[in-house]
Amino acid sequence: MNVPELNPDEPKMRAGVTTARIEVQEYTRRKPLDDAGKQLLTRYFMGAYFPSWTVPANWTTVDQKRSDFMRNYNGSLDTQMSTRKELNRLTLQAMSEMIKPDYHPVVRYNAMMLIGDLNAQEYSLGDNLPVCPYHASLDVMLKTLEDPKADDVVKVGAMLGVLRHARFAQSVPKPAGEAVTIADIQRMTKAVEQVITSKPTEGRSPDAHQWVQRRAMDLVQAFSGGYSSLLSQGGNQSASGEIRQSLEAIAKSLGETVEDENADKSLRIDAALTLAAMPTDDGVKKSFDPNVQIGLVAKLAAKAVDDDVTWFNDKIKEMKMGGSYGGPGGDMMYRPAPAMEYGGYGAEEMMSPDGRPSKPKKFVNTNPPLHSLQLTFRRRVKSDVDALKVSLVGSDGKLEDPRSLTSGLIRFVPSAEEQAAIIDLANAMDEVVKAADAETDDNRMGNAGPGGFQTSTGAMDPYLPYEELAKNVKDKQAKVERLANKLAAGAGVAATDAAADAGVPSADMPFGAVPGMGPMGAAPAGGPKGPAAPATPMGAKP
Repeated sequence: MNVPELNPDEPKMRAGVTTARIEVQEYTRRKPLDDAGKQLLTRYFMGAYFPSWTVPANWTTVDQKRSDFMRNYNGSLDTQMSTRKELNRLTLQAMSEMIKPDYHPVVRYNAMMLIGDLNAQEYSLGDNLPVCPYHASLDVMLKTLEDPKADDVVKVGAMLGVLRHARFAQSVPKPAGEAVTIADIQRMTKAVEQVITSKPTEGRSPDAHQWVQRRAMDLVQAFSGGYSSLLSQGGNQSASGEIRQSLEAIAKSLGETVEDENADKSLRIDAALTLAAMPTDDGVKKSFDPNVQIGLVAKLAAKAVDDDVTWFNDKIKEMKMGGSYGGPGGDMMYRPAPAMEYGGYGAEEMMSPDGRPSKPKKFVNTNPPLHSLQLTFRRRVKSDVDALKVSLVGSDGKLEDPRSLTSGLIRFVPSAEEQAAIIDLANAMDEVVKAADAETDDNRMGNAGPGGFQTSTGAMDPYLPYEELAKNVKDKQAKVERLANKLAAGAGVAATDAAADAGVPSADMPFGAVPGMGPMGAAPAGGPKGPAAPATPMGAKP
């Protein structure tokens, strides 16, 4: 079907398109759908609006067209249910065609994203109605994930859509026929099992594969409470049995990922978080050794902080030597702040009324690259340590009774002595986070005399507060490393590299010798190479 008079990209047709848009919105928002309305929806969307996405000239704006559709035709104002149902049907039909390999990748990706964004019901505060994703779209997305030949460009969008359905699965009430069934959960679990246990094939992007794996782990976490209830209650024996088998395979694969010290650190952390959210079902318990996993997580926590401190020290050293910091915003060369002289304030301003010296004005760091560097360091430490702590003891905050926790590897350990050791490690990890979050004293300057006042007219030294920040974090990390090595040794896991390779730091280290830290130079093998955020595929929501 081709309806050129409704082509939204043709300037000569602007008046007709505007009129049709208004008529469509009358149906989506107020007017009950009749035969004339059905014909209008078909002519407008199937004959002109959706086909315009596939025109080469529009490839760079397909994401904007998708946003326009959700805002103007499928948003919170579009509550006429009969029209929504028909428009969802037409949209799914059109997008199911546009995700095929015949179309440009950007068209295929946005088509799949729209399939996942469709709602059968919008949130309504007055009627106490939750968002309800369009159930019919789930089948299309699951078929994509189940297809080993499907391209990454559509698998990414499909995984995001399936994850969205999983997150809203337990919200009620829902319109008739829109609820997620046990059979749906079985298919979703089987699909994520295939994703999590798979390896990137030749010609496929390892980064995209890993990204889809991490979203699959998010889905397992989203269903964690439901899995526990489903397996404990029994219910559909056939479906629950297959779900249990998939969870056992997922747990085994996650354990292998945590054990793989050559794997990406963020992937190992996500695997640990997902493993910690698994139900404590007997079959799942047998799929991995919790003591080994806990030892590995403890070791990973100690090494992650050590790597972050080493990276931070190396960057400070580079900046002190006149190098640049290639952080957010690009490479920026440090330029020292102007010298602070008493005369700069005026001699009388440095004296209080009683004749005693008054405190100098507060020093403000005028080095944006250094400020950006220390923020990145803080975020890295807090993100890594907090995530790994949650993987150990969950986020419920009920450590006095581990049996009451809904997540955390501690639930899989029956021994009270072992649980106490895990809690001690979790408390030590909290101390690291607090140290990374502590405010720095920006008033400290080089050549300080009694009382903290600068006694020379040299340039301010902006590095001292951040060198102490790194030292404080490293000091707290030492306790984490000691407790981690104790847990790791009990599980037969080798000690952390930092403990094995400890040496005397070089004399030009930004701050003096730190126990347990190796010589300055390059970051440890496999350590972070610079501040980096997880890559998000085009247009995808994190």
